[in-house]
Amino acid sequence: MSTGTTDTSGTPGTSGSHHIEIKDADAVQSGLASGFNWIEDNAKLFVALIVLAVLGGIAYAGVQFVNRRQETQAQEAYYKAEASFMKKKEEFERAKFKDFMPAEQAKSQPAATAATGDIAKDYGSDLAALEAVAKEHAGTAAGAQAAILAGETYLSYKQPDKAIELAQIPATKLSSSHTLAQLSRVLWGNALAAKGDCQTAVTTWQPLLTDSNANHLKADVSLRSGLCFEQMGQADRAMELYRQASTAAPESTAASTAKGLLRALELKTPVAAAATAPSQAAPQAASADAKTETAK
Repeated sequence: MSTGTTDTSGTPGTSGSHHIEIKDADAVQSGLASGFNWIEDNAKLFVALIVLAVLGGIAYAGVQFVNRRQETQAQEAYYKAEASFMKKKEEFERAKFKDFMPAEQAKSQPAATAATGDIAKDYGSDLAALEAVAKEHAGTAAGAQAAILAGETYLSYKQPDKAIELAQIPATKLSSSHTLAQLSRVLWGNALAAKGDCQTAVTTWQPLLTDSNANHLKADVSLRSGLCFEQMGQADRAMELYRQASTAAPESTAASTAKGLLRALELKTPVAAAATAPSQAAPQAASADAKTETAK
């Protein structure tokens, strides 16, 4: 398709030259011209958008850099505190199990001092260092590790309130999908149950039972929740959770324990057992009806 005329005749004073005259602009050229005109007319807006994009990229990179730097600093602090703490804990473990070792093996073990049962005497500044890491580096993985280790230690020394205080830090500061946040929530509920507050404990564990990211904890948490409901006298809820624990991870220790507790509770409360197991009763009834029809 022709969009213009071409005059190839010689022009005076310009021997052999060609003059091309375009009468109608090509569609592509027109589109390009419109685009350039828009940029020219909106130059400030265009530059502002570019600047915002660049600043956004710089900000994101800056945040990532700061997060990595904070995590690195937290890990350095945690490793230092954890090394000293674990050295003492391993010594207590050696002393605890030395009497159960064969005589020759016991002789080869380095000397170990047994724990006194007084947490201040046993761990003192080492435990305080872990607490400091947990609080000063809240929101980091290293801080969460410190909180869990210190919290579990307080719980083993029958100080659930201190365990709750520490477990709440990573459980609320980290994303709920973070494994360390989930483990902290388990510890939080354990400490509540240890002090006799089972109602709050099962409420604390509940998010882990409905979060697909915490499926690896479902059997254990279902078992713990079942134990709490049984302690509160709610046999039907306890049996429901024992069944969940049994099926969530069938080969796990939690599942085996839940099955045993479920059988024991069913024997004690047969009415509640029948009410909470309709899926089992229905097939049996259907089978009985089928046999009756066959006999007829």
